[in-house]
Amino acid sequence: MSKNKRPVDDITRQIERVQAFVASGALSKYALATRADVGVATLTGMESPDWNPLSGTLARLVRAIDKWEAEHPKARPNRRAEARLEVT
Repeated sequence: MSKNKRPVDDITRQIERVQAFVASGALSKYALATRADVGVATLTGMESPDWNPLSGTLARLVRAIDKWEAEHPKARPNRRAEARLEVT
């Protein structure tokens, strides 16, 4: 690893997972926000590398994605497992 690259932590991987999930088109921002019981405005700007949701919001989003993927096992976006994090 070069000196300029920081290791990616679990939180960053989860943020990237949420971003990739929405970018995959599996669910719209509105549909994901509804499933996660968060405001749609929470996902405004999520395409930005600086998007940084609150930890509780991120946990809700990840749980909503996990539930959706369990309900739609054949429609899973690629590489979801690499960003898996235990969320309580």
